[in-house]
Amino acid sequence: MAGILKNQLVKRLASFTKGLSVDKIDLDILSGRGYLDNLELDEQFMSSVLELPLWMEFTKILCSKIRLKVSLF
Repeated sequence: MAGILKNQLVKRLASFTKGLSVDKIDLDILSGRGYLDNLELDEQFMSSVLELPLWMEFTKILCSKIRLKVSLF
């Protein structure tokens, strides 16, 4: 069950992350919590989403920790 959920998360997050794999996701199904550590975001995607001016450019975007809380009800 956890493997299926991890695969779905990777599918959804793959468009704006770099090098995300199932083994980077720590998921506890019973508590509904998940963690991602040391995530690298796609610079081009984030620049387009944030609508930055053309003269501003990201070289690298790192996120040290993301916590997820999933409500089942």
